[in-house]
Amino acid sequence: MLTLISGKIEPLLLQKREFVLEENSVDRKLHDRLDRRLLLTDAERVALAEKGKPLGKLLADVITIVEPETLLKWHRTLVAKKWTFTKTQQPGRPPISAELTNLILKLARENRSWGYDRIVGALKSLNHVVSHQTVANILRANGLDPSPDFFAAEVWTAHPKGVPSFSPGLAAFGPTLGNSCVRFQP
Repeated sequence: MLTLISGKIEPLLLQKREFVLEENSVDRKLHDRLDRRLLLTDAERVALAEKGKPLGKLLADVITIVEPETLLKWHRTLVAKKWTFTKTQQPGRPPISAELTNLILKLARENRSWGYDRIVGALKSLNHVVSHQTVANILRANGLDPSPDFFAAEVWTAHPKGVPSFSPGLAAFGPTLGNSCVRFQP
């Protein structure tokens, strides 16, 4: 009656009231399940533990569903789970997404003359930061590893057959240097 007139409720009494309300809601859920074994879910345990822990020793006066020690054990488990750091990032680089991998493969297939650095530059203009080694690893893993004479094959197929491909200026340096640069299309 005094609390109704003054409008003030003691904080400990307010915590008791909140716990009893939470316990009643959990109790109603348990009875609605119509199960012979009244097992609490993890969410219900967490809710009761969070509301019951601040009561401390007064918990024994209020709790009816489980023993106070059980509830405090749930709270300890809850705190232990919170500080396990299992959600922290694993060491090393994060993996490349499938979307970015597909984009790298698409750029490499559509632009056969592009090297790793050119693909990295194109990705950078699209706001994707990837190293040239990552591009190389992705292309190798998907069978798009450029052959060592990829560039040479393109040049020699465009060169006319039967015409030596050396600079005329090299012939002035002697037959050794000039002959070493001569290549014919087979």
